[in-house]
Order: sequence, then structure tokens, then C-alpha cells
Amino acid sequence: QDEKKAKHWAQSAVVRIVESGEEISLYEITKKKKNARLSSIYAITSAYVAEAENAGLSAFFGTITLPPEFHPAPKSHGSRKNKNWQFKKNNCNETKNYLSDLISLFRANLKKVKEFRGMFGFKVIEFHEDGCPHTHFLFFLPPQIHDRKNLTMINSYDVVSKILNRLTGGSEDTVNKNGEDAINHRYDLKLIEKNEDDDETASPASYIMTYIKKSLEVTDADEMTYDDEAVRHKSQLSAFGLRGYSFWGGRSVKSICDRLYNMHPKNGSKLPILWLNIYENLQLSKDFWKKGTDEKNDIEAKNYKNISKEYYRKALTLLNAFPHSRQDYKIVTEYDNSVNKFLEKSEKLIGWSIVDEHEEKHFLPHRDVEVVVDAKEIEPEYKIIKIEKYQYNMPLSKANKVDSSSDDNEEKFIRVKINKPEIDRTGIRKNRMRKEITERLFNVIDEFNFIDSLKIQDIYTNKLDDIYKHCITDINYVVENTTYNNLVSLISNYPR
Repeated sequence: QDEKKAKHWAQSAVVRIVESGEEISLYEITKKKKNARLSSIYAITSAYVAEAENAGLSAFFGTITLPPEFHPAPKSHGSRKNKNWQFKKNNCNETKNYLSDLISLFRANLKKVKEFRGMFGFKVIEFHEDGCPHTHFLFFLPPQIHDRKNLTMINSYDVVSKILNRLTGGSEDTVNKNGEDAINHRYDLKLIEKNEDDDETASPASYIMTYIKKSLEVTDADEMTYDDEAVRHKSQLSAFGLRGYSFWGGRSVKSICDRLYNMHPKNGSKLPILWLNIYENLQLSKDFWKKGTDEKNDIEAKNYKNISKEYYRKALTLLNAFPHSRQDYKIVTEYDNSVNKFLEKSEKLIGWSIVDEHEEKHFLPHRDVEVVVDAKEIEPEYKIIKIEKYQYNMPLSKANKVDSSSDDNEEKFIRVKINKPEIDRTGIRKNRMRKEITERLFNVIDEFNFIDSLKIQDIYTNKLDDIYKHCITDINYVVENTTYNNLVSLISNYPR
């Protein structure tokens, strides 16, 4: 139902370019963005894998599950109710907190190992058949680390496995071994080794993308069914308040990548040099991927796509996405301070800045043009009405257009405009009015008394238009027509 409401809301709204007045359907924009999101995540995932290979790192894929009491109807019990499950201790909120704390502890323990501090990768959430969540992860680490106590080299797999075993309540005898059946079933860990002679071997990216797809799969709201796997997965994420996927280790760069990847060439060529380097790598990645998609020869297509991944990897490196490979500048997110509808200060994203070694900022705006979201104008509707002879002499509305012959013997018809009121199905206009009011009143909020606070709540009632007229329209008139009488009149009527 929420998805349907969101779809119909977007269909009733448009994005208007302020400078040109051009309008684009908000629904079409959101639909394209949803379809492009999966491609964007796959590109970043592939670049992560390429960086790991370039740095000589190994890929570790694993799973962490929750204790038995968090499973309401485990498969091991024949999907019957678990007697140890208690709502007070094992509800959605408690389950989410336990899993989140467990993941945080795992990351903290990994960072205690010096060689693991450059770790980067992904985490995704999946659900058992009984609805209990668990997490899958893919991260990249050195294959071996130095054991300073014994002055030997030890496998990273063994170190990670011992950490997981301890956090999941295992003993020294229950540590899982690489390539062997699991002893401690609360976790699983695999070292993914691609066979150079076998092109069919699954890449590390494919392991994690299988689960990410569920969070990003696009299903039309009017075609959703309750037994749809992706719909069920999103519903479960919503119920637990969990994110479907997230990046580990490196900074999140998806928004910046999407911004530069989709930028028009005429704007890209004007970027500051540091941003231009990143932009050019992303555009080359796009061009070679398209060549690979269009190429009919499989070998050539694969080569083009590998080149595309390499350019994307270079772009991520320049964006400081990898902890072990930092540039001599930093990237900061820029916000503009504004006021929300609750008269609280809030921040609005306006872009990103590269701060170089001389503390000079090189700005990348969030958008090329200024846009506003507005309610879609409702087109007037007409209907054709046949007029009987006895009605010929009746007065017609000026708005009606008569389509008839002057011959009285012929039938007459009129096209009548259906005077449908212009309904704002989105609520955008009213919200904009509320925003204008709250921004203006924020300047005098220190002067508010209790009565004022009660009155201002009427912006959520049918008195919104009256409050808008007093706070915006009337004051704007006084400002634009700076006459003493107008100002005195306004103050006399509304002293507060």
C-alpha cells in the first residue's frame, strides 16, 4: 500500500527547472533512478574487486546468524513455534539491536589487527524462512599477517574465524576451518579464490550481488503481490528497521559517482581539475562498458568490460573510497542550513568539496540547474452535450464553446468544460506555504508566547491560507509598497 501511495504521489508531481520552466514527470525520474541503482552498485562492487586484486588482497565471504532464541519458528524445529522465543526479549527491535551490536563488535575486533585496518567491503541483510534476520558480508584483507609473538606468518582466514567463533559463543574446539564442514553453525566463512583457468568461477562480486539485488529489485507498485520475494524482503527490512546493504571500511561514494557519471559533457568540461580527473575516468568507464555491451565477440566484449572496471576503480581511488590508498586531499560534504516545518534547524545537501593540501576548496554542486518539485497541473476536461430544440433559447455559459450549424433544423452540440477544482494531490503547495511561514517566523521565535505557539499549529488546519496571508502576503505588500499607512495598519490589526 505504501508503494502504491508513493507511486501515485510521484505521478501527481513534476520537477520544474527554474531557469527554463521545463517540467519533467517526477515518477519517470524516480523510475529511471531505481533501474539505474542496481547498475551503479554493481559497478562499485566490481571496482572494489578490481582494487582488491590490484592490491593483492583476498576476498572473504561470510555469514553471521543469531542465537536460537531469536528464531520464532526455525526450520530445525519443523517450522513449529520455538518455545524459547519471547516477544519481550526477541521482538523486532531487540533482534535488530542484537544483530547490529554483533556486527559492530565484529568490525571493532577486526580493526584491532593492524594489518586489517585497511579493510573494505560490503554487508547485506538476509532473512531466514521464519523471518529472523542474519547478515552476509564480503570484505578484502591481506591473505596472511605477521604474528609478532611467534615471529611467523599466519593465515588471515584463521584469525577472522577465531574472532567470529568467539563472538558467536563458540569454544576453542568449534572454530570452523577453511574448506571443511562447519562446526559452529552460528557463522560461516569462505575464502573466495578465483581459478585463473576457469572463466566460469564465480567472482567475489557475484556472491554479494545475489543478496543486494533483493533490496534494489524494481517492482511496479500496481503489480506487486504478497508472495513476491523482493516485496517480502523489503517488507521485512522495513519491519525491523534495517538497511538492505551498506559499505564497510571505505567512504560512501555512490552519490558522487552517480552525479559525475550522469553529468552532461558541457558541464563536465568546466569542472575544477581535481574533479575533472574523476569525471574523465567515470566517462571512460561508461564508454568502454557500452562498447563491451555492443560487441558481439565474447572475448572482445570481456576485454572492454575489464577496461571499464579499471577506469571505475581509478575513479574510486581518486574519491578516497579505499582506506589503504588515500590521496593528498580530502572530500567533504557541503550542506546549507535551513529550517524544517517544526522550526528546527536542518541541513540540505548542496554538493561536495575537495579540500587540497593548501586548504583550498574545489566545489562540485549537487545539481547543474535549480529545480523545484511541484504539483502537476490538472488538465481541464470537456464533454460534448447534445442540446434539445426546446433548449435553444437558453443562455449558455461564456466558457462553453458552441459547435453547431446556424440551421435550426440541424442538431446542436456544445462542448462543456467540466469545472473540476484544481486539487493538489501531493500536498506540495501546502507544504511550501508552511515552509515559507516557518522560515519567516523563525526570525522572531524568541518573542513567541504560549498563545502564539498554539496559533501557529493552525498551519496544519484549514486556517493555513489565513496565516499565509498575514505572515507572507501582507508583509510582502508592505515591504514592496513602503508606505507608512500600510505599515501602521498592519501593526494595529496584528500587534503580536
